[in-house]
Amino acid sequence: MPVPNEILQLVNNLKDFLKQQKTMSTELARMSSKGSNEVAGDITMCQKNLQFIEHNLDKQKTSVEKLKYETNKCLQDFEIAQRNHDHPAMVQTDMESNIKYFAELIKSLQEKGNILKNEIENTQQYLATLPYNNNVTVDELRRIGEMYYKNVIALAGHLHGIHNEVQVLKARHLSFRREILNDHTNIFQLNPNPSSSSFFTSRPDTTGPNPFSGLNITASAALNLGTFGLDQSGVLQNQDTSSVQSNFGTNTQLMNTTQFQGFFPSHK
Repeated sequence: MPVPNEILQLVNNLKDFLKQQKTMSTELARMSSKGSNEVAGDITMCQKNLQFIEHNLDKQKTSVEKLKYETNKCLQDFEIAQRNHDHPAMVQTDMESNIKYFAELIKSLQEKGNILKNEIENTQQYLATLPYNNNVTVDELRRIGEMYYKNVIALAGHLHGIHNEVQVLKARHLSFRREILNDHTNIFQLNPNPSSSSFFTSRPDTTGPNPFSGLNITASAALNLGTFGLDQSGVLQNQDTSSVQSNFGTNTQLMNTTQFQGFFPSHK
């Protein structure tokens, strides 16, 4: 009995389909997975970037809400203060807002005082666990903080002086190139086309008076003040700062021999 033509046609179509699928499978097996892996890596990176942006947006949204609340609170406080300034308390009919303002102010000050008290207690407990706890007091800790502050200010002033000297040397070098080499190019300019510089890459003008000109301390003397580091015996070394000179860089020999000894505890 002969096979119907419909069945033969269906079988032939099935053979062609299987052959086509086999060819596609062979081509896919020969293809490299590098491209798909790169695409998958890019997708993963985009997902991480989106999560990071979302986190930053949530953070900024919280900051904006907090800023709005604090701004409204400041406006309310300003209105109360202005009203108290313009009208004495004896002629005011509504004292509820004033009472609420001062109650919240007292509450906030009490909370800040409690936080500061806890920090002081934690610091004292930490100092009590140190091996030299018998030689460290609150006054000595305050003195150490003041000395660190003087060190930072003095080093900042010294760095400002070095920066000014570098600016002078740069100006001399550019003048030399203009006069000797007839070259008017500013080799120290990062972007030769200032018109195409974006807002975020532009640098502010930092010219102005020296903010450290009125300081009565030098970098070398500040480093000498740094010899308050606590050693294993717990002895606090105090320095007499009355002979500190008024200009930076005048006692260079002393500065070179100090070698930042105040920033590290001595080991004997």
